[in-house]
Amino acid sequence: MNPSLGGCVYLLQLWMWAHFPVGRPEVLARRKWFQGQPPSHQPTWAYLWDQVRVPHTRIDRAYIEYTNELDSLTASSVEWESYGGEDALPFQLNNVCGANNYFYRMRCPLICFYAVEYHLPDRVARQFGVRQLWPMPLFSTGIDLHKLDRQRNKKIFDWERHHQSYIEEWEEMHDNLDDNNESHMNREFRRYQAWYQRSIRCRLRLQWTETDYADIESSDNEDTTYDQSTRAGRQVET
Repeated sequence: MNPSLGGCVYLLQLWMWAHFPVGRPEVLARRKWFQGQPPSHQPTWAYLWDQVRVPHTRIDRAYIEYTNELDSLTASSVEWESYGGEDALPFQLNNVCGANNYFYRMRCPLICFYAVEYHLPDRVARQFGVRQLWPMPLFSTGIDLHKLDRQRNKKIFDWERHHQSYIEEWEEMHDNLDDNNESHMNREFRRYQAWYQRSIRCRLRLQWTETDYADIESSDNEDTTYDQSTRAGRQVET
């Protein structure tokens, strides 16, 4: 792990390791936890990555390589329900990890000072083990909200007052629980994916060469036309 990471970025890294095989380190044997500790002092899920072997990559190619791998992911490559509870781990899980789990499927605004983002679990129902319903109802996440920051809105001093309507909506979150309890089925999920592909815009990159990859001469110094184009971001496939 990068010791310079912190806060939400650190949590995002752990979430990605749990769900995606891209960039995931090899888990090594963990150090023994302190004996005789109460449930509130047991390790959290992050302790799964206490001792790891980080995959090696060249710095000048890491971004492109990870992007290529992410572009090549399929639904079957994702660990959709990684958090299988305490039984899924080789150690006792801290009880705080399961506290307030009813928050997971609340449709409500998440507020952090000037920043407001909507939590819409119905759009990612697959990771909760329930059926992904479609087509989803239109819901505006607020383009104006994304324009708010402290640099461009220096005249706003009372953010609590400015976001009062979102605060009230947050306080009523118990009335906004996603009540979909239909079980996930792969057949229905494939139908959802077909609908999703028809409902989005797909942008293809320009062709980087007319030469077949099999006909490009290999090079030990990784300086072929293919390598150069990949590092420049003009290649999508793995």
